Amino acid sequence: MSLRRKTVAIGTASLAVLLLVTWLVAVVAGQKKVPPPSKSDPLADLEQRISKLEKVGPFTVVDNQDRPIFTVTSTAGASAATVFDSNRVGVATMGATTDGGYFLARSGDGSTTARMSVERANMSVKDKTWAGLRLNELITETVTEQGVTHQVKRDVARLELGRKAAGNYSLTFPGKSGEPIAGIGESKAGSGALVVGDTQGSKRASVSVGESKGVIAVFNGAGNAIVALGEAVGNTGGALAIGDANSEPRVKMGTNDNRYGVVMTFPVGLPYVPRSGLPGSYFLGCAGGSACVP
Repeated sequence: MSLRRKTVAIGTASLAVLLLVTWLVAVVAGQKKVPPPSKSDPLADLEQRISKLEKVGPFTVVDNQDRPIFTVTSTAGASAATVFDSNRVGVATMGATTDGGYFLARSGDGSTTARMSVERANMSVKDKTWAGLRLNELITETVTEQGVTHQVKRDVARLELGRKAAGNYSLTFPGKSGEPIAGIGESKAGSGALVVGDTQGSKRASVSVGESKGVIAVFNGAGNAIVALGEAVGNTGGALAIGDANSEPRVKMGTNDNRYGVVMTFPVGLPYVPRSGLPGSYFLGCAGGSACVP
């Protein structure tokens, strides 16, 4: 019995020693200073988030109904950012191509667009260069091909404000044919000009400056000037010229070196003499004498 009691006592003592050592280790570990958590750097966090976005590339932002709100796309030759309306239609785009940059806005149904750009080339217009604002409209035309009539939609420019290929600036209003029916701005010569055309884009009237003299001109359907009103050639008086269908002058009214008025019809023949009965082709508004020498 004594031996068993000794064994139990020794085992109990060993357990007590083990528990004591364990407690001491825990106390010592608890006395060690644990480093506080590092404070977050907002600027560093933002830089990391931006860096991740830069590596992601093109992306789309959606609303809580998974509808696109904003997209960024990129190809080998162009990059663009587009904003969408509630119908998932891209109505505003900002982009860049190898030819330049542009801003594009369109109606929800796509019938009207406005584009402001600076581009080296644009295949939709004849100009090799373009810098300015262009408003386009989607029109429907009735076309008959091989005996079959059908509707064709075409996107045409209806207003253009900007720099032309020759370097001059103007505001033009193209018709549905694509040709300008009205325009005002700088001519290729650098002077001011106003041009009005018919529905087919043929020039029918203009106000311009030629050789530092103002001229109002009227054109026929073939594009030939048939009436010109402006400052006279050779003096600072006024002049009126009326031509035939081929622009050949047939009637002229003006002044002779600002001395007297002259009315002429062509071809030139005899001067008109009152009461003579002769069919003169011109007459002079002078009192006679050397001052009336034409």
